[in-house]
Amino acid sequence: MHRVAEALLNYPGTRDNDRMLCAMVWRDELIADGRDVNEMYAPDFFLAYLYTLTDAATITRCKRQLQLTNPELKKEPK
Repeated sequence: MHRVAEALLNYPGTRDNDRMLCAMVWRDELIADGRDVNEMYAPDFFLAYLYTLTDAATITRCKRQLQLTNPELKKEPK
């Protein structure tokens, strides 16, 4: 949940874009695992997706929970 909250705080575009949120969380997870995301090959990402990265449904569930308890993490009105 920490990485989801961090992404919502640091990247406001993730507040209403679940794909962007997942990408940012996965990027942070891969970097924390010592991987160079700029040099990573697709097959390596797919293996990480299957075995080590947080599931997208879990990330979006965390986002909804965080936004319920922290209104400042919701999308800002235009």
